[in-house]
Parts: sequence; structure tokens; C-alpha cells
Amino acid sequence: MSAVATPTPSPEPAATATPAPTAFRYDSYDTSGEVAEPGSYAFLADLADASSAVTTYEALRDGTTTALRIHATGADGVSRAAFLESVEAEHLIEWQQADDCFVRYRVTEAPAVAAGATHREFRVRPETYAWQSCQTGTL
Repeated sequence: MSAVATPTPSPEPAATATPAPTAFRYDSYDTSGEVAEPGSYAFLADLADASSAVTTYEALRDGTTTALRIHATGADGVSRAAFLESVEAEHLIEWQQADDCFVRYRVTEAPAVAAGATHREFRVRPETYAWQSCQTGTL
């Protein structure tokens, strides 16, 4: 008599859905880099230096931009703090001016929020972009 082992089928891993993109309206690009007003944001060459805010479309995509500073409250007056707190390294953030003018950034680091801060900061690197309607010039 011989015994034959019958393997027990393993359950298929549950598919995890990719969350839908979340869009927020931020309508004030802050060239000072301070982002003190709701709805403001800035891309920086150096996260430690607010005055390093980039001011050209080229700098958004050529590797100059290494950080995003964004106010915790959007242009609509709604707090986005909880959502911004959920952003982690490896997430994607997209800046979009038009369908054919955008940059997607990979978050490389999401530093802890300073106590009392009204903004959130992320270290980023450009991932991909489209530049048909905003190839060159000042932001």
C-alpha cells in the first residue's frame, strides 16, 4: 500500500485595489518658498532653504527640484493635513497645470511634521512629465 499526498490548494492572495488619485486645488505658487497662506505651495531646490524655490518650468523637471512644501489647507479652505500626513516614501505626487503640462514626482522622504507647522514637506525626485503647453519660462 502506498500513500499519496494530496496538496491542499492555497487560497489566491486577495487583490489590492490601487487607490484612485486624490486631487486638491492649490492655486498660489509661492516663489518665497514660505507657503504661509492656504492654497500655497512651492517646489524647492533645497528643503532646508525656503529661498531656493524654483521659478522656471525647466527646474521642475531637470533635477533641480528636490522638495515640495505645501500648505496643509487647500485653496478651497479645507484642511488637507490628514491626507498629507498619509503620504509616504515611494508615493507619487503630480503637479498639473494642464493635461499636457505636468510633472510626476516620486516621494523619496516624508519628514515628520514639526509641531505647530501649517505646511507639509516632502523630498521628491522627478519621475515623468509632459511639457507641450509649458516647455520653458517662468512659473
